[in-house]
Amino acid sequence: MTPTPTPKYAIGDTVFRARCDERKTTLPCPDCLGTGKWKATSPGGTEVDMDCPRCKRDNYEASLSLQAWTFHPRTECLTIGRVSTEANRDGSTHVQYMCVETGVGSGSVYREELLHATEPEAREAAEAECAAKQAEYDARPPISEAKARASMGYFSAMESGLRQHAREDILSRLNDEYPSVAGCSPGRWLQSISTDDAGLVSWDVRSHNGIAICSGYGRLSPNFPSNDEGIANARLIAAAPALLEALKDAISGLRYIRHAHGELYGVGWDRVEASASAAISSAEGGGE
Repeated sequence: MTPTPTPKYAIGDTVFRARCDERKTTLPCPDCLGTGKWKATSPGGTEVDMDCPRCKRDNYEASLSLQAWTFHPRTECLTIGRVSTEANRDGSTHVQYMCVETGVGSGSVYREELLHATEPEAREAAEAECAAKQAEYDARPPISEAKARASMGYFSAMESGLRQHAREDILSRLNDEYPSVAGCSPGRWLQSISTDDAGLVSWDVRSHNGIAICSGYGRLSPNFPSNDEGIANARLIAAAPALLEALKDAISGLRYIRHAHGELYGVGWDRVEASASAAISSAEGGGE
């Protein structure tokens, strides 16, 4: 018969437990060197600043992650509240403890080999455990190798960043090319037309960056325009910003001609300038 083991600690004794805490950290990005930006250069020499596809975007490739774990030793002071011993038929024996701080009767159970009589002993054991875990974790493939294995997801993120930059660049150029009227949606306006199975036409006008200007449908009742009329309305509305800029340019040219060459008989400068100025004023809210 296997003899009952003798406990090393008694109820009321103070013991120390070795602990190894895990903490998540973010590694420095090896691609942008912590700047969060890339500078991409096209074969033609055009340079583009874009967000780093690795650390500035949500990458679902686990091997692209810059998250890492570190392990830190600490000790925990406990008071023995219950002692139990066990002798098995196979000759093995166990001594287990429950502690006041973590629950007696219902709480954590500690094997004797995990508890230490002094804090320095527990600290040494915790440091050894953390060092072993950290060495095992750090032995994984380095970030550069992980990146190579995940190249598809990596360059997919980079491509997305370039597309977003190209879109923003195009929108910026359209804003410059089509100056906006104060208070109106900026840039060029575009019309779109669609027809359903019943032949009913719907149309809308949007700014180049997707802001809805107006929309409508073909004839549903006497209060709606016909399909052709609705399309013509959309076409005119979409052209409004360009027409306004052309009218302003024409007024400037007219005034220059009058200044340089004086009044020309029968041309009707005053009438043209007055009607054009009134239309511009109405478009910009001055005629309200």
